[in-house]
Amino acid sequence: MTNTTKFLRLMSVVCAMLLCISCDNNAPSASEGNEKIKGVWCVQSGTRTYYTETGVEVEKLEKSSQLPLPNEWYFGEFFGKEMVEYYPHSALNDYRWRDYTLTASDNGYTLVIDGIFDTEGYNPDQSLSNNKGSNIRISKLSDYSMEWEFKYDGLDEKADTYHLTLNKTAKTPY
Repeated sequence: MTNTTKFLRLMSVVCAMLLCISCDNNAPSASEGNEKIKGVWCVQSGTRTYYTETGVEVEKLEKSSQLPLPNEWYFGEFFGKEMVEYYPHSALNDYRWRDYTLTASDNGYTLVIDGIFDTEGYNPDQSLSNNKGSNIRISKLSDYSMEWEFKYDGLDEKADTYHLTLNKTAKTPY
């Protein structure tokens, strides 16, 4: 084997290693995501995609009253556990702490909030009060903004899809 062949093989191995390292740097990190998500988040804008008799409709959400969920969320520690608190003045005037998990997935994160966003979507065989939303797919997450999408409810046979933009308004709620 000549020196040139050895050099080319060595360079091939080095290039492959560098490519693998750079791929890992582009992949979302669950620990980094869990640090970024901590804080108070407020829904700024969004869309709802739903089905009608004539086809698919997309509605721009301009008021928080158009949302099937609270407008404000806090992700952080509560009694030593990572939990989410949602705004107490929701449609049901509900105030709860819920366990959540944020995991890295392809090109983003998956957020599961126990008891609210932990199913695969609307089940027409359940009463409306028992239905929950799908896992939340976070496509963008930075220190101060986040975009998420989920399926929820839907009064017809298909669930509505919500795509929301949220901004971080504070590190802690108090």
